[in-house]
Amino acid sequence: MLVIQVIKCEHIMRQKLEKVDFVDKRIRVWDMQKRTRLHVFRHKNERLWVVAAYPSLNMFAAGHDNGMVVFKIQTEHPAYFVNENLVFYVKDKQLRKLDFTTNLVLKKYW
Repeated sequence: MLVIQVIKCEHIMRQKLEKVDFVDKRIRVWDMQKRTRLHVFRHKNERLWVVAAYPSLNMFAAGHDNGMVVFKIQTEHPAYFVNENLVFYVKDKQLRKLDFTTNLVLKKYW
Protein backbone atom coordinates (compact mmCIF):
# COMPACT_ATOMS: atom_id res chain seq x y z
CA MET A 1 0.00 0.00 0.00
CA LEU A 2 1.44 3.36 -1.03
CA VAL A 3 0.52 6.33 1.12
CA ILE A 4 1.12 9.79 -0.30
CA GLN A 5 0.81 12.84 1.94
CA VAL A 6 1.02 16.36 0.60
CA ILE A 7 1.10 19.70 2.39
CA LYS A 8 0.84 22.98 0.49
CA CYS A 9 2.79 25.87 1.99
CA GLU A 10 2.22 29.22 0.31
CA HIS A 11 4.83 31.95 0.71
CA ILE A 12 6.23 30.44 3.90
CA MET A 13 9.91 31.06 3.27
CA ARG A 14 12.04 33.81 1.83
CA GLN A 15 12.24 32.02 -1.49
CA LYS A 16 8.43 31.76 -1.90
CA LEU A 17 8.46 27.98 -2.04
CA GLU A 18 4.89 26.99 -2.52
CA LYS A 19 4.81 23.25 -2.17
CA VAL A 20 6.54 20.71 0.03
CA ASP A 21 5.54 17.07 -0.31
CA PHE A 22 6.88 13.96 1.32
CA VAL A 23 6.67 10.33 0.23
CA ASP A 24 8.67 7.23 1.19
CA LYS A 25 11.05 8.94 3.65
CA ARG A 26 11.87 11.70 1.13
CA ILE A 27 10.88 15.35 1.20
CA ARG A 28 10.63 17.15 -2.12
CA VAL A 29 10.56 20.94 -2.31
CA TRP A 30 9.01 22.52 -5.41
CA ASP A 31 8.97 26.01 -6.90
CA MET A 32 5.46 26.23 -8.28
CA GLN A 33 6.05 29.37 -10.35
CA LYS A 34 8.86 27.71 -12.30
CA ARG A 35 7.28 24.25 -11.92
CA THR A 36 10.60 22.72 -10.96
CA ARG A 37 11.79 20.55 -8.11
CA LEU A 38 14.43 22.37 -6.09
CA HIS A 39 15.56 19.90 -3.45
CA VAL A 40 15.11 16.33 -2.26
CA PHE A 41 15.88 15.51 1.37
CA ARG A 42 16.00 11.94 2.73
CA HIS A 43 15.30 10.67 6.20
CA LYS A 44 16.77 7.19 6.41
CA ASN A 45 15.04 5.62 9.39
CA GLU A 46 11.47 6.85 9.85
CA ARG A 47 8.41 7.59 7.78
CA LEU A 48 7.59 11.31 7.84
CA TRP A 49 4.10 12.44 8.86
CA VAL A 50 4.05 16.24 9.09
CA VAL A 51 6.04 19.23 7.80
CA ALA A 52 6.17 22.73 9.30
CA ALA A 53 8.14 25.68 7.90
CA TYR A 54 9.87 28.44 9.83
CA PRO A 55 8.42 31.72 8.47
CA SER A 56 11.57 33.84 8.17
CA LEU A 57 14.35 31.29 7.59
CA ASN A 58 14.85 28.82 4.76
CA MET A 59 14.31 25.81 7.00
CA PHE A 60 11.56 23.43 7.98
CA ALA A 61 10.95 20.61 10.43
CA ALA A 62 9.49 17.20 9.66
CA GLY A 63 7.92 14.99 12.29
CA HIS A 64 8.29 11.21 12.26
CA ASP A 65 7.26 8.32 14.53
CA ASN A 66 10.05 8.89 17.08
CA GLY A 67 10.64 12.64 16.94
CA MET A 68 11.54 15.28 14.40
CA VAL A 69 14.33 16.43 12.11
CA VAL A 70 15.15 19.96 10.88
CA PHE A 71 16.23 20.62 7.28
CA LYS A 72 17.82 23.78 5.86
CA ILE A 73 16.86 24.56 2.27
CA GLN A 74 20.16 26.20 1.34
CA THR A 75 22.52 28.78 2.65
CA GLU A 76 21.49 32.39 2.20
CA HIS A 77 25.01 33.30 1.05
CA PRO A 78 26.68 30.65 -1.11
CA ALA A 79 30.17 29.52 -0.18
CA TYR A 80 32.83 30.34 -2.76
CA PHE A 81 36.55 31.01 -3.17
CA VAL A 82 38.19 33.03 -5.97
CA ASN A 83 41.74 32.28 -7.16
CA GLU A 84 42.97 34.33 -10.17
CA ASN A 85 40.56 33.42 -13.02
CA LEU A 86 38.93 30.49 -11.17
CA VAL A 87 36.07 30.39 -8.72
CA PHE A 88 35.32 27.38 -6.54
CA TYR A 89 31.73 27.14 -5.28
CA VAL A 90 29.18 24.70 -3.89
CA LYS A 91 25.98 23.85 -5.77
CA ASP A 92 23.67 20.84 -5.41
CA LYS A 93 25.97 19.35 -2.75
CA GLN A 94 28.92 19.39 -5.17
CA LEU A 95 32.09 21.45 -5.14
CA ARG A 96 32.55 22.99 -8.59
CA LYS A 97 35.33 24.88 -10.37
CA LEU A 98 34.42 27.62 -12.88
CA ASP A 99 36.85 29.34 -15.25
CA PHE A 100 35.99 33.05 -15.64
CA THR A 101 37.80 33.34 -18.99
CA THR A 102 35.73 30.62 -20.70
CA ASN A 103 32.68 30.73 -18.39
CA LEU A 104 32.74 26.92 -18.27
CA VAL A 105 32.51 24.62 -15.27
CA LEU A 106 35.78 22.74 -15.51
CA LYS A 107 35.26 20.09 -12.86
CA LYS A 108 32.69 18.85 -10.37
CA TYR A 109 33.91 17.23 -7.18
CA TRP A 110 31.68 14.91 -5.16
